[in-house]
Amino acid sequence: MVSKDYFETSNYNLGFSIRDIFLKNNFDLVLVESDELIMLDGFKPSERTLFELPILDLKEMITKCNFSENQLAKIINAIKEIKENEVTIYPINYSPFDIKYGVFTDLSNNMMGRSINSTVKHFIQGKNIGLVVSRTVFDNYDIQITNTIIEKRIMAASEADIPTVYPLYIYAHKNDQKNLLINTPRTPNLNRVLVDAIAKGLDLQFVPEKVEGNVCMANNSEVRDEFRTTFAPIDLLDYIYAVLHSPTYRETYKEFLKIDFPRVPYPFRDAINRVCTKEEITNFWQLVALGGELRQIYLLESLAVEKYITQYPNDGNNVVGKIHFENNRVYINYDKASPLGIEGLQYFANVPEVAWNCYIGGYQPAQKWIKDRIGRELSIDEIFYYQKIIVALSETDRITKEVDKIKI
Repeated sequence: MVSKDYFETSNYNLGFSIRDIFLKNNFDLVLVESDELIMLDGFKPSERTLFELPILDLKEMITKCNFSENQLAKIINAIKEIKENEVTIYPINYSPFDIKYGVFTDLSNNMMGRSINSTVKHFIQGKNIGLVVSRTVFDNYDIQITNTIIEKRIMAASEADIPTVYPLYIYAHKNDQKNLLINTPRTPNLNRVLVDAIAKGLDLQFVPEKVEGNVCMANNSEVRDEFRTTFAPIDLLDYIYAVLHSPTYRETYKEFLKIDFPRVPYPFRDAINRVCTKEEITNFWQLVALGGELRQIYLLESLAVEKYITQYPNDGNNVVGKIHFENNRVYINYDKASPLGIEGLQYFANVPEVAWNCYIGGYQPAQKWIKDRIGRELSIDEIFYYQKIIVALSETDRITKEVDKIKI
């Protein structure tokens, strides 16, 4: 019985729903039966698992993974599937900034516990990107983005907070191809009626995609607004992604975001004639640019994440032990009684508090990622990777503030 501002209700309802703009979506996602056995931190460990599973002793599996009878039955099934069917090792977006690898057999109740014959296949058949949204929010509202398949608990550890994936492109089924030498064709997963309405308002032509070296590219951000003539699916996705990161938007519509998929305002305020002013067109392209930055930073594809703002100054065994955050340092093996003193411990220096405490969905990525590795030795690549995460979280905070300066 939360009181709602009905003026805001009418404004909110003028926008388009995420579930309407994207034609296909699904929450038939990967649900892992045993993280210890299946979800691994690299392609090679997954290859090793694929080789070892058919010869692994069942008693050893029970002891190692603490399986229930139901889980064990599924693993036995999976071993049979590995022996009899074609399998694939594929990256899985396990939690924010944490990509793991798993073994797939493309069958129901397989290694991952679910079939991959629905939306998931559109991330396996070719390059794709998609929005990850939860219909109901139990913790912190958030929207994520992915370029691979996701684990069901990517939004939060609670299975009640089930995410839905909205892929940007839909791929034709493999069996529909007449020539195996031709790349699998894809089409925008967008409602053409809504897209045409947006195109009319912006006075732009919608193009299915912009291609450069087989990679979907957004419009060149250096092109002045008045010289743009087209917009592509990635532009629309970036616009949506930016709007849904706006702190003002989230605060204004927080009660609505708790109960259903978000609605996104059209780029124009003239809802009857659906015509953009010059200012609105400029705002649209600014939001597209900022959404593109957020997307690339979140996926760690931006060059910005290579510009580290942290340091890892001390030598040691790099084994993660007790985690402690103090004075903008993330200690990975905190021990006040260390003979070397606190200064001799291993830590990441100059970690902004906003990055350390940042929430994405139900997780705090800067904390979760390092805590998930307690008891392990960090590799050199992982040390650099963690520093990229800190840059990404810091940049996300900066860019969302820029988004908030634009009238939506």
